[in-house]
Amino acid sequence: MSASVGGFKYGFSSADRYIKCHASPRLSVGAVINRTDKKDEGKAVHAVAEQCLNMGFDPVDFIGRELFDVKITDDMADSAELYVNYVRQQSGVKHYELELGITSISQTLLRGTADCVIIDGDLLHIIDFKNGRSEVEVRGNWQLIGYAIAALDTLNLHKVIKRVKLTIVQPNYDHADGVIRSDEINMVTLILNKEAFKASIENTDGKAVAGKHCKYCPAAGYCGERLRHTMSLVGLDNSVNKLNAQQIMAVLHEASTIRATLSAIEEQAVNHVRNGYPLTDFKLVKSRVIAKCTDESGFLEEAVEAGADIADITKTKVIGATACKKVVDAELVNKYFVKPEAGTQLVKMTDKRTAIAPDASGVFDKVK
Repeated sequence: MSASVGGFKYGFSSADRYIKCHASPRLSVGAVINRTDKKDEGKAVHAVAEQCLNMGFDPVDFIGRELFDVKITDDMADSAELYVNYVRQQSGVKHYELELGITSISQTLLRGTADCVIIDGDLLHIIDFKNGRSEVEVRGNWQLIGYAIAALDTLNLHKVIKRVKLTIVQPNYDHADGVIRSDEINMVTLILNKEAFKASIENTDGKAVAGKHCKYCPAAGYCGERLRHTMSLVGLDNSVNKLNAQQIMAVLHEASTIRATLSAIEEQAVNHVRNGYPLTDFKLVKSRVIAKCTDESGFLEEAVEAGADIADITKTKVIGATACKKVVDAELVNKYFVKPEAGTQLVKMTDKRTAIAPDASGVFDKVK
């Protein structure tokens, strides 16, 4: 849970971005970023871990159950188990899913929920469970630093804590430092870092600063500085014919961010047109979708009974609906093949598909 300014949430999970680029909150207002199913998987695994820690269950007890419309698999339970076992091994007073805020800076901003906070004598231990597969560093991690500063404020620990330990548990990324990795920071460094959080909410009129932190920025799809930075990485702001080794490495370091930026640009373009603002060289059309077989064994059984040669309709799996209709009656194919609902995509005007028209208000309210 986090407060917001103009729609931007100053949660600690976004801290790396708004601390390094004070313009990000301002530029992100109104941006639309589509949610991915991976976030629901992460929520489900976190919920498993939380219930285990609070109620004494083991992650294996949740296999096959659904949380947040996600069925818990063996792999998901294994991920939760690594985190749960690590937390259980720690000593001290433990708090799970604890809401925190840096109240000495703001009563409403700079808030978030920490996975695990442990007070063990004069040691403050912040543990964060990462279920994702993208690299996450523990050193200099602004999210964990934010939780630590907020814990001192929220739990009134300023006169108690002398040491701070930050830990990331990330089962699904094979990091050189291990799937469980920690870093300790001293109190002087923590106090200095607190000033960075203060500056982030006081200097929102600042210039945009691009870097790896742009990857999940809602404004990446229309941020001029992000595009300029991308071009400068490959030397395209100068006259070059061939990338040298340094330029290639620079691109590789930010490759995932560049891909995310291009994806965000495409997404923002679709949102632009969907909201009734034309891009003269492009149009919005229904996406092409492929019919999927809902019951392969049932379809094959009926097809064989109807006299079809099974070798004509399957190799390692059933072939597509169109191909099946050449050897099986169309009515039988239509019984087992269903086309998913078509979304929308932006294509060039030369595409043969008919453009989708907006309603009277200029909004495409019946398409994805």
